[in-house]
Amino acid sequence: MGVLLSAALVGAVTGFLGVGGGFLTVPALMAFAGLTFEEAIGTSLFVIAISSAAGFLGHLGGSEFHVGLAASFAGAAVVGALLGMRIARGVSLERLRAGFALFVGGVGVSVAAASLLRVVSIH
Repeated sequence: MGVLLSAALVGAVTGFLGVGGGFLTVPALMAFAGLTFEEAIGTSLFVIAISSAAGFLGHLGGSEFHVGLAASFAGAAVVGALLGMRIARGVSLERLRAGFALFVGGVGVSVAAASLLRVVSIH
């Protein structure tokens, strides 16, 4: 039950904020499903692929689609993923976890700062 509840919460947060859920899914899978860091990453990527495909299909008829932009972005993402995998093989699991935690924290601080600046500029 903890896995389904955490998945629903991750989905709600990512849907509400309009962000990808990988940064929340990995810790949730480790905490509630007992997966290792590596297993959680692979599982998270699979879930994201399925969710992305569903979102793509859902918007296919009603949204404008820029094929060239999507293809170049996807190509760059594949190159980045391959480079990231190669770099990760040479880094200890502890450093990967610490780096992931710093990245998530940095994104959180950045989003909070941007939100606060928008609120301040409105008033």
